[in-house]
Formats: sequence, C-alpha cells, structure tokens
Amino acid sequence: MRITADVVLHARAFVNPVKERELDLRGLKIPLIENLGVTQDQFDTIDLCDNEIKRLDNFPRMRRIKTLLLCNNNIARIGTALGEQIPELEALVLTNNKLASLSEIDHLSSLQNLQHLSLVDNPVARTSHYRPYILHKLPNLKILDFKKIKLDERKAANKLFKSDAGKQQLADIADEGKAIASEAASKAPEKRAMTDEERRLARAMIDSATTPEELELVQRQLRAGIFKAPEPAVKQQEGAPAAATPAATSGECPTAPPSTAAFAPPMPPAAGTAPPTVQKPPPPPAPTSAALPTAPLQIPTPTPPPPPPTPVVVPAPTAAVAPLFPPPPPPSPPRPATTAAATPASVSPSKRKRTPSRRAVEEEEQEEEKQPAEQENNEEAEMTTASLTAAAAVAEAAAAAAAADAMDVDENERGEDGLTMKMVDGMKVAELKVALKERGLAITGLKAELHDRLKAHVLG
Repeated sequence: MRITADVVLHARAFVNPVKERELDLRGLKIPLIENLGVTQDQFDTIDLCDNEIKRLDNFPRMRRIKTLLLCNNNIARIGTALGEQIPELEALVLTNNKLASLSEIDHLSSLQNLQHLSLVDNPVARTSHYRPYILHKLPNLKILDFKKIKLDERKAANKLFKSDAGKQQLADIADEGKAIASEAASKAPEKRAMTDEERRLARAMIDSATTPEELELVQRQLRAGIFKAPEPAVKQQEGAPAAATPAATSGECPTAPPSTAAFAPPMPPAAGTAPPTVQKPPPPPAPTSAALPTAPLQIPTPTPPPPPPTPVVVPAPTAAVAPLFPPPPPPSPPRPATTAAATPASVSPSKRKRTPSRRAVEEEEQEEEKQPAEQENNEEAEMTTASLTAAAAVAEAAAAAAAADAMDVDENERGEDGLTMKMVDGMKVAELKVALKERGLAITGLKAELHDRLKAHVLG
C-alpha cells in the first residue's frame, strides 16, 4: 500500500501518553516513504512500524516532527539529507531492521537534536567498536539502544578514535561507505531522455484521459515506458443511422462498389475514323443454388404448456378414529323470552337489564324477611349496651366521690405509725418499698400503687 492522501486521512491520529500528536501508519505494508506532505506538519510522532520500508529518506520539510518509529522494517540505507528534511528530530527507533554498515551512521550526524537512538537487532550492532563509533559520530546522543550513555564511555570513545588505530578504522569505514554507494549507483537503472515522438505521445495520452482512473493508468504506462497514441473516438453523423448492407445481413463478404467509369457516357469518335464497335457485355449468369447459399430457416419450436397438476386423492378412512381431544360441549339452549319490554337497539348489550332468575328472587325474599328480626335484635343489643354503660358511669362516679371523701383528710394529720399524707407523697420508690416492708405490706407494683397502698395503711 502506498502512502496517499486517503490513507493519511483515514489513519488513526491521537494524543499519545507523552502529550504528543501521533499518526499511526503501522502494519500497512508500505514499501517506501512518500507523500507525507499531506500531513501538513501537524504531528509530533509518526509510527511506521511493521511495514516494508527499505530506505530512510524522502521526507518533506517537517519542522514539528520529533519522534520516528520504524521498527520491524527492511531499512538498509539512510538518506543523506535528513538534517534538512527533519531537523528537529529527537528520537529515532530502528529496531529490527537490516542496517549492516557503520558508514550509514555517518548520515545521522546531520541531526543535531538527536538524543535517543535504537539499533537493536540490526547486523551493525554486532560489529566491532559499534557503540564507541556511534558515540564519536553523534556527540549529542544521550541514550543508545535504551541504555544511558555515561561520561566515561564517551571519553573512552573519543580517545580511541584519536589514536592511530582509531583513525585507520575511520578510514576503512569511509572506504566501505564509498564502495556501497558506488555499488548501489551501478545497480540503479540508467535514465535516458525522452525523444520528441515519445514526448508527443505522452502529452496526447495525458490529454485523452478524462477520469482519475484513466490518469492513474496513463501514469503507470509512462513509468513502464509504454507510449501509444490514444484511440480516436468513432462518431456518427447526427440523423444518419448506420444501415445494414445486404451482404452483412446475408453473411456474404462485402464487394467493392462499382466503378463510375463503367457508367460514363461514350466519347465521340475522332474525325475520319470509323466508329468503334460497341461490344455488349455478356449477360450475367443465372444464379444457382450453389452460388447463393442460403441459411436454413429456423422456425422456433413452440414450448408445450406445462402439464396440469395431478390431483391428490386422499383415501377415505375405513374405520372411525378416536379423536385425540374430546369434542367441545354443545351450546346451551336459548333462554325463553320474558314479558319485559324490548331493549332499544341503541343500548349496548353490556348495559341491558338482565332478568333475575327464580333462585335470586327467592334469596331476596328471604333476606327481606330476615331484616325485621335482625333490626329488633340490634335494637335490644343497643339498649342493653346503653344500660350497662350508664351503670358503669354511676359506679365510677360513686368511686370518685368516695376517693374525694377520703382525700379530704388533712395532709398533716399523722397516722398510728407517725406518717402523714404529705410525707407519703414526698417519698421515692425505694423509701416507699422500705416503709411498706416494715409494715408487712407488699412492695410490688408501680409507684402510684405503692403510694395508694401506704396511704390506705396510714388512713387505716
């Protein structure tokens, strides 16, 4: 899949955990980096992992991008213009690719802001002096292969490549890079200039394309080196429909139209010359059956109508079969008409007055007979209750009068044991129980009962 405007438009864009806008182009089998200008430099991170990219280059000028994720690709070469294309890049992850030469690292030295680099699972990570060489070429790098770079490690790398052995190794790596570049240039196909005829055909092919699909087809043909003139459109004159010739209808080969010279008038003879004899053309031969092949007349055979469906005869049962469920009960006979007036048709059946049955009439009569007896019994019960209520009221009034007479005693009058009514009223429950226990009286009950019991003993 190529990176197009539609692919970028439908790709997932989100804010990642480090608060950066990220574009997800993972796992689309992208063969090369192209058309990233449609992003309009609106993303901080682009994820191109799990694709088929072979070369890290061809970026537009993108000043915002800071992180590139390119794990699990086939990257073996790094472009030389990354410092101009993505100058603000800070993190580059190239885990599990095919970088094999340390000379490719030289192309990353133009990235002045690069601080994080990962080359894990690349062939270059297994070469000698891999880590010191990268530290020597990328002085601003802080983390390599997810390991923090220490100051002692950086000093050792600088000391190594300042020595004669280190300088010789740098020269060998530079020669290796030149050899790889020349080999790649030799494998690249030579580009030739288009001729005038090819340029004319290409312009005609582009002009004849009217739809995006046709333009894409023309682009593929030109890339493949196919130049062909566009086919002219066949247009018929308006009002002149194409008539079928007899030869076309009969299946014979069309013949050339007769020459007009055969029908030209004869030229007058010259003076003093005998007139030429006019030879009559031989009569045309009679058509034979062999000369005029005729196609056999094909008469369509009428399709016979479909046969009528065969009626299915169901044999009558020879013996009665017992039904699976018992038959429903027969409907009840209609009730005899009553002498009541007919119900108007306008009244609904739910509001019509039903005629009471004989049993209902008898029950109503029995209830009417029982009502007088029940009323008499209720009256007697009410009179009895009223008399009892009056007797109870009289008894309560007598008891209240007796209690009032008893209370008329002087509160300061002492009893036989030296207690007064005022002293009894001021006693608490414990004192009441002690006083009652001394006099051999019961000490159970509420405080009011204890008061009444002691008062009764004092008034004794």
